[in-house]
Amino acid sequence: MGKVSLYCESPWDAYARDEKCDLCGADEVQCVSTRDRRGQALRTVVCTCCGLIFHESIPGDQELTEYYAHQYRHEYHGERQPSAKRVLRAWNVGRAIFRRAKPYLQLGDRVFEIGAGLGCTVKAFELQGYASAGIEPGLDFQGYSRRTLHVDIQNASLDDLPPVPTYDFILLIHVIEHFNHPSLALRRIWGLLRSGGRLYLECPNVYAPHTAPGGMFHYAHIYNFTPWTLRMMGETCGFRVVQELSRSHDTSLMFVLEKAETRRLVITPGSYGKSLSAVRRYNALTYHCRPRYVLNRIQSAARLLDSMILPGQRVRRLIAKLDKHACETKPAGTQLERLKAV
Repeated sequence: MGKVSLYCESPWDAYARDEKCDLCGADEVQCVSTRDRRGQALRTVVCTCCGLIFHESIPGDQELTEYYAHQYRHEYHGERQPSAKRVLRAWNVGRAIFRRAKPYLQLGDRVFEIGAGLGCTVKAFELQGYASAGIEPGLDFQGYSRRTLHVDIQNASLDDLPPVPTYDFILLIHVIEHFNHPSLALRRIWGLLRSGGRLYLECPNVYAPHTAPGGMFHYAHIYNFTPWTLRMMGETCGFRVVQELSRSHDTSLMFVLEKAETRRLVITPGSYGKSLSAVRRYNALTYHCRPRYVLNRIQSAARLLDSMILPGQRVRRLIAKLDKHACETKPAGTQLERLKAV
């Protein structure tokens, strides 16, 4: 395959599209990429008003429902049933997220995760004494989570949740980039939170070089956020920023948001130019020659090595621990079933 140019237009070659920007409502965009990480055709654009980066053609609801129910986990992770290494990594991530979120929790908070994957994060909160549950559209991972890890996760989507303020703390971890309309999703989440409720929001940081230039875009990530576009998205959907936990060079954005009574959109000055420069900052050579890249690779290798040390035995011990916990604390039905019964 010949070399593919990442950018398909000049910096001045913007054009209008029929569908409006999900953040600011503008219709003028500039194309920044014509290919996905596998070299397949995928046009990605940036809004020339607010700097939001997204697919030129947004998938519909039915297409996404089928994709995430049956294809995503296998295509993205190469697995339908999680390996022991994946379970261990998810378990460690879940515990780290709990530690990160703990300062923003209150005793007795009802916690809910949207797009819970293997459910290890939900379980981490449950083991610390919080009433926690979640939903996951992927049938295979959700089934494993319920059967093997005893996590209260339903096979459902955000649209399936009763639109009533029920939860004190919601987790949205590497999910917002998958929605075809993140502003609508955040407004629905706003309606699920009680007064003063908080949202822990995490997603890839396109402003930081989280992957090589040729691997930046792919079908599953419909939207690509920078620190300022994520902040603007939260504020225009009725949230205020309590804390930005990530730094500009972190590969993931991490925000704690609080339900507010006002919605506002203030375009960050220069946001379009900064978003454009972010995706143009490196080529393959300069990306791999960065000192931070070397450090990140060492850290990733250490995590990978840890997950390869007796993974099957460690997961069996974890499952035995969760079996015992489930026997001691078995609830009467799932959290969603109990809520619907009230």
